[in-house]
Amino acid sequence: MKISAQFMPGDLPVFLEAVRKAEEAGYARAYLVEGQLLWRDIYVYMTHGLAATERIPFGTAVTNPRTRHYSVIASAHATLAELYPGRVVLGMGRGDNAVRTLGLKQVSTKQLRETAPKLRMAGAVADIVMVQVGVNPEAVRWAVDLVRQGAEEAGRDPDEVETTLYTAMWVSDDVAEARSMTRWAAACAANHIVDVVRNVPDHGMPEALTRLAELRSDHYDYASHLDPSVERSDYPDEVIDDFAFNGPPARIVEMLQALAAVGLDEVAPCYLNGRLEEMEIVGREIIPAVSAVAA
Repeated sequence: MKISAQFMPGDLPVFLEAVRKAEEAGYARAYLVEGQLLWRDIYVYMTHGLAATERIPFGTAVTNPRTRHYSVIASAHATLAELYPGRVVLGMGRGDNAVRTLGLKQVSTKQLRETAPKLRMAGAVADIVMVQVGVNPEAVRWAVDLVRQGAEEAGRDPDEVETTLYTAMWVSDDVAEARSMTRWAAACAANHIVDVVRNVPDHGMPEALTRLAELRSDHYDYASHLDPSVERSDYPDEVIDDFAFNGPPARIVEMLQALAAVGLDEVAPCYLNGRLEEMEIVGREIIPAVSAVAA
């Protein structure tokens, strides 16, 4: 199983120090979130990150064809791939904060089919599929199975399609502290799950996901994404634990092994800007323990 990292494009010196630490610690990939109203330009930061490191690939997680024309997306990634062969990953979706903060509607799945993946459709066309379904093995198995089904229906080998998980991780012997630092992940996931429950009656999501929609109190505030001081008491501990890796290294390794057992290939915790000590711990105690675990 791969352990990768998600970063925000912001505070360039801190960002560069963090991506260098990620490479040093053994993280597999560096993904950058795109949000033109909340953070800085993703392609400027990818360029600086690639230049500041030697090995680690960088990818968009994710860009969208609503705020950027697909030809511009293709050109930007092709340019970076020409400069840094084998180190550029194109990640595309329907649009989240980049679209929502403008008051625009997300790209429809039908429109997205022309340019990028979505679960079963993703299995048909993508090399890597990123999902945001928490860390409950039942929910992850549901998502992975859909991706594999899409690959099989398209005549592809499902083993050639990687699945990666957008999530939160905080390593600490103090579980209460770790939960407080990862509480945002459930609220962020609820933003998407509510949309699916409302718009797709036959979604088939497991109870581990649908119960989150019942707890959702209001629209997710992206500006306070990782702020532990934001009150999110409507999410009990057992729900927080279903949507994030939190606690001591041994606990997190056990959770990762459970997800590898249901077919997940990679996890990509968010957002590691400035979290040098955390990355050192993960590189020392978690990555070696799971790197040999096959999904």
